[in-house]
Amino acid sequence: MILFHAGTPLFSGGFVGVDVFFVISGYLITSIIGADIGEGRFSLINFYERRARRILPALFTVLLITSIGAWHWLLPLNMLDYGKSLMAVATFGSNFLFWSEDGYFNTASEFKPLLHTWSLAVEEQYYVLFPLALILFWPLGHRRVFGLLVLTCFASIALAHWGSIYSPGASFYLLPTRAWELLSGALCALYLSKTTLPQNAATKILGAVGLVMIGIATVGFDDNTLNPSLYTLLPVTGTVFIILFAQNGTVIQRVLSNKLLVWVGLLSYGTYLWHQPLFVFARFRLADDHLPFALAILGFVALLLAWISYRFVEKPFRNRNAGFSRATIFSLSGAMTVSVIGFGYYLYSTDGAPNRFKGTRLQTAIDTIKSSPKRQECHTKGVDYLKPLHACRYHSRNVTWAVLGDSHGVELSYALASRLEAKEEGVLHLTFSNCGPENDTESDCGRWTKDAVVTVLSDPTISNIVVTYRMASHLFGGHEYIYPDLPNTISEKVRNNRWDMFHQMLETLSKSDKQLYYVVQAPEVQTIVARRLSHVDSQGNAVSVPRQWWDKRTNYINKKLSTLPSNIEIINPVTEFCDQKYCYAIKDYQSLYFDDDHMSVTGATIVADMILNKSTEARNKSDNQNPIRP
Repeated sequence: MILFHAGTPLFSGGFVGVDVFFVISGYLITSIIGADIGEGRFSLINFYERRARRILPALFTVLLITSIGAWHWLLPLNMLDYGKSLMAVATFGSNFLFWSEDGYFNTASEFKPLLHTWSLAVEEQYYVLFPLALILFWPLGHRRVFGLLVLTCFASIALAHWGSIYSPGASFYLLPTRAWELLSGALCALYLSKTTLPQNAATKILGAVGLVMIGIATVGFDDNTLNPSLYTLLPVTGTVFIILFAQNGTVIQRVLSNKLLVWVGLLSYGTYLWHQPLFVFARFRLADDHLPFALAILGFVALLLAWISYRFVEKPFRNRNAGFSRATIFSLSGAMTVSVIGFGYYLYSTDGAPNRFKGTRLQTAIDTIKSSPKRQECHTKGVDYLKPLHACRYHSRNVTWAVLGDSHGVELSYALASRLEAKEEGVLHLTFSNCGPENDTESDCGRWTKDAVVTVLSDPTISNIVVTYRMASHLFGGHEYIYPDLPNTISEKVRNNRWDMFHQMLETLSKSDKQLYYVVQAPEVQTIVARRLSHVDSQGNAVSVPRQWWDKRTNYINKKLSTLPSNIEIINPVTEFCDQKYCYAIKDYQSLYFDDDHMSVTGATIVADMILNKSTEARNKSDNQNPIRP
């Protein structure tokens, strides 16, 4: 799993380490619980005390150290998310939090220090319910209990496979679709408690087969593999085979009993806790080309920290004779839980504690990661239909400009209106979320676009029209989660049709007596701009994407620009946002974006100035060509 999180290509299916872990955990815990219940000495309070001694000291130690690192290195947006995850981890509900956010396999997940704790949350939720279920049904007898668990196991895997198709996030993170893996281990424990398997050639072979099955899943699965699902039977069954058939004297048992592997296994919990925060901080702090080597080194650092925490934290707290009584364990656990929740709430309630950067140049960059304050009020969404007739009019007494487009026109409308206010001119704001230039009047987007064009052309006070769309996305698909690859999820037929509709719209607008400006989409950022703050250099700049990547991304559009009507003024932000080598997310401590593709108000103001400068040039040119004669 650590190799998977480090991005090692050979271990594209390393995430199955969680599945293997769940099976082993279910086996070990059920072996203990079953034996205690069978002998009439099981106690819930003793069980939860053992869990607290086993889990909490190391967890709280890692949370403390991680929080110190986060305080120094995470920017407010990330710190806000970190605060939410702290509260979720402390209550063993982080799987619900991460389910409600981004998927496990996308780029955003690589920047969450506590993402890995979702599996710990699933495990602890299971161990709240499972002992109670065993106590309740144990009087029915071993065979009936075994049968009930088998039925529950089948129901869980069926739900998991269905869920991975129709609701993959919930299926990945939640207990009902993970229970079958833990129950597989539990069934092994109950089976072996009543049965001794013979040692023969078949059992030796099956033990080896189990190891091979896990290996195949580790190198053969990838983020396109449904998980958990029927495919996950491969590593889960492999683990079951090892538990059942890798008995004393077999080759597999001797391999797994190797002192080095036993030592690594002893440190597995600590390594699991430490590796994700280390990897995340490295991704925040280091340049992309340095990451592979750094992550490899940090894998060993995680192992070293796991040994330290095992030696000085885990072992003392597990030892009842070390001075940590039951009352002490529960008191400390309660105090630490309240402290973690309190700190997490502080980070959440203060929007990531931005005052940490007060007085620094970086604060300027943070302050400029802002969208338009009119975005909620004036921007139309598919489920919140705002007709062009009712669109926002900034400084409505003299509306001489209109901005028409998708969400990429929101900040531009606001920035242009702010610049025009001194001239006592206003702007008509016409933007529809994720609505490309289309003429299909059967859709909300198509009807709205037609109405918007009619509204602009029929308004005699409007003399300037600005059109802007995220055309690279409309024509090729979004770059999110696949950068540095170039997206190409739109068919050539659909792409050409969309451009033709755009061309037709511009032609219609250009035939009026109004001046038309087309603002080419600003270069996209590889991740949301807040994650580029840690890469700001001494000049106050942070790279977005290589200029070469953006030129390839927009090659189709750039070739088409020459086919547009000649009376359209083309404004391309690339001249201000990029140099010959790079495009920038932040320049001179000013953030040009508020996410990974939308310009901030600051970035949009730069483009607004480009438009107004072009307007002034055109007006001066017209005046020179038509001088007033005495």
